[in-house]
Amino acid sequence: MSTYGSDQLKINSLYKGTDQRYVMFVTSKQASTGADGYFRLNGQFGYVVRKAKNKTAAHELGHGVFKLEHPWEEYGSIQSNSNLLMDYSSGEIISHLDWKQINDPKFKIYAFQKQESGEFSEIQLTPEWEPFKFSGSSTYISGDITSPNGAVHGIAMCKNDNCSDKEYYYWVNNGTKKGYYAEGIAKPLNITYLNQKEKDANPAITLF
Repeated sequence: MSTYGSDQLKINSLYKGTDQRYVMFVTSKQASTGADGYFRLNGQFGYVVRKAKNKTAAHELGHGVFKLEHPWEEYGSIQSNSNLLMDYSSGEIISHLDWKQINDPKFKIYAFQKQESGEFSEIQLTPEWEPFKFSGSSTYISGDITSPNGAVHGIAMCKNDNCSDKEYYYWVNNGTKKGYYAEGIAKPLNITYLNQKEKDANPAITLF
């Protein structure tokens, strides 16, 4: 995931609302990246440019409220080549898997991630069902993967402040190395596995 930029953090901190409300700021100022909107996954605050497409606000709320990903990041499809709401196109269709996530009874509305944090809000599972914590990103990559259900198969790391450029780390366990690796990078992400005491204290693990 992504984190808010320094200017966004300042704006967010000025909002004196409650924790039971999502906030979308509409602005006439274009982002330096040229993006028409931004809403951090599982965040409380979003931004949309006034002249953006009609669907942009719904697209950004999909990120913030329901943690929906772009289809090319989730499924490896071609960007702007579908009729899906979460694609960079004029489409407004919600995919089956996104509908499934939206209607998941375990999904918690208003369970915001702290805006200054870039870490997973809860304990997650590797594809081998090993519980872990990670403080470097809050964007998981599940893709069109159903086995094992509930695992984090990949993690996206922001390479710049507004997260317009990302590095993708995927789970590897081939006998010689084990962890989340990115192509061309020798070291895995520094995740923290839970010890037995922590496992006993956290019997409920986040599944998605």
